[in-house]
Amino acid sequence: MPSEQKQPSSMSAFAPQLGMFAPAVEYLVDAAQRSVLFWDAMRQRGNQYRQHLTEAVPHVLDYEVELVLSGKTLDRPVNYGLVRVIPPPGIELDPTRRPFVIVDPRAGHGPGIGGFKADSEIGVAF
Repeated sequence: MPSEQKQPSSMSAFAPQLGMFAPAVEYLVDAAQRSVLFWDAMRQRGNQYRQHLTEAVPHVLDYEVELVLSGKTLDRPVNYGLVRVIPPPGIELDPTRRPFVIVDPRAGHGPGIGGFKADSEIGVAF
C-alpha cells in the first residue's frame, strides 16, 4: 500500500530563509487565503439576498404563487402576505370545494413536513 505524501506548502521554498518564523508566516498566509474565501462567500450571499428582496412575493417554494394581498399595504403594515398557489401543470382544481388555507410562520423558508418541500402541506394539497 503506497504511503500518502504530504503536499508541500507554498511557503516551503522560503522556509530556510524564514527560519523559526516559517510556521507563523505559513499560518498568516493560510489565514489570509481563508479570509478572502470567507468574504467572497459573504459577497455571494449578499447578492443572493438582494435578488431575493427584489421579488414581489419572496419565497423558496417550488410552486408559482400569485400575490392576492400584501400585508405591507394594510393600515398597520405587517410582514405577511396572502398568496394564491398556482397548481402545477396537469393538476385540475375543483372550484366547488373550499380553499385550502395554510398559515406558514416560516414564510415558505422552512424545509416542510418530513424535511422535503414535496412533503409540505402545499405539496400534499395538490
